[in-house]
Amino acid sequence: YTSNDNQAPTVPTNVSLSDITTATIAISWTASTDNVAVTKYEIYANGNLNGETTNTNYTATGLNSNTSYAITVLAKDIANNQSEQSTAVNGTTLTDTTPPTIPQNVSISNETGTSFKITWNASNDDSGVTGYDVFINDAFKETSTTTSYTVIGLDSETTYSVSVLSKDSANNKSAKSQAINATTKVSSSEC
Repeated sequence: YTSNDNQAPTVPTNVSLSDITTATIAISWTASTDNVAVTKYEIYANGNLNGETTNTNYTATGLNSNTSYAITVLAKDIANNQSEQSTAVNGTTLTDTTPPTIPQNVSISNETGTSFKITWNASNDDSGVTGYDVFINDAFKETSTTTSYTVIGLDSETTYSVSVLSKDSANNKSAKSQAINATTKVSSSEC
């Protein structure tokens, strides 16, 4: 699109917040006007672009719990002229006190003489799971950000107890999964 349009849209007004959760804020505003057409709105949380929309409402996501956010909106037109940001409206996400669900279907695969792979189903949480703590013989081993972890440096022909818990951004932790046993194989150097 080429144009001599250099007139920016008007600033969005009447920004309001609703339906605030531990990780999201619903935002609405009055439409901007432009001499040609408003093509999109950009939504900012504490000065950082959270997303964009063609509508006059948007839900900011990926927010931290119990955190204050200054929400602003700006309008853009087809020539990419942009308005100033709206007056900031402040909102605070709710405090997250709910732990994630317990990891389910923990299983063992790829057993060798010194290692094995642990996999499990993803847990759910109201503000998002950030990691999984892996326990071997009831001792913390490592945190994984995915739903698998390979344990290395183990003794051959040894049975280990394995359990996993999930945690969220507020460091709420689930209970540990039911422990399962994993047994390493005969080491290839012992064959």
